[in-house]
Amino acid sequence: MVASHWIWLIPGGLCLAGCYLTRFRPLLAMGGAALPASLAAYAGLPVWAQVLIYLAATAGLEFFHKRLQHALRSRRTPAALRQLAGQTGRLRDVVDARQGVFLMHVEGQDVLAVAAPGHPIALGDRVEVIGASGRRAIVKKREG
Repeated sequence: MVASHWIWLIPGGLCLAGCYLTRFRPLLAMGGAALPASLAAYAGLPVWAQVLIYLAATAGLEFFHKRLQHALRSRRTPAALRQLAGQTGRLRDVVDARQGVFLMHVEGQDVLAVAAPGHPIALGDRVEVIGASGRRAIVKKREG
């Protein structure tokens, strides 16, 4: 029994669309793995071979996606943010209004910033970096 390549492409496209809409990361590997499985179906390989190719591609894409995410997360270490302590910058954009995350320009680079507890800040304020928490700088409004 040979399955049509569309049996892989349509659910794969739906998985990719679902990943885009919901940010549910495993759907990315599942949708991407449908392409090699579809090529196997187009080449006339049996269904069991298509399923094996799909499973192997899903596992491979998931593995490499996790490694890529880890590499991108570790690009800006908290130590690099702590070196900015005492520097001043300006809040340029709101990234997440609910969590109070801003984009701040300091020392020629853009950094994510949050307000120190008890120190409200607003877009356009001149702020001073007083510490770091994760990948975000902790700031307070600069006086004067």
